[in-house]
Amino acid sequence: MAENGETMAKNAKVDYDSESDALYVFTGRRANDSIELGNYVIDFDNDEKVSGVEIFDISKMLGVSKPVIDLSKVKDAQLNVSQSKSSIYVMVLLRAVMAGKSVEKELIMSVPRVSGIKALN
Repeated sequence: MAENGETMAKNAKVDYDSESDALYVFTGRRANDSIELGNYVIDFDNDEKVSGVEIFDISKMLGVSKPVIDLSKVKDAQLNVSQSKSSIYVMVLLRAVMAGKSVEKELIMSVPRVSGIKALN
């Protein structure tokens, strides 16, 4: 739940690196600082808001093999951010069309709040 009742959702751009199996979901705002947490790197802009999320080993995290879902075809994503007193919650919704069917995958991560970072887009 957001600290002030707010949850922010932004349409995002997607970049997939098949060699490293890393997916970068970003709003287009320049990153000023980052937090690395396991398979995630969360970027913050100059206003201390989430500007992007890089996810490593994305195929394994989604439980898909590359022939089943071609992550290079993911062109549409949404980045949702909310926060509580102790955590920042980031949800990434990926959309793709595979074999004529619309496919959606969702990843949710929780990051401990860092003093001074507001996080809401």
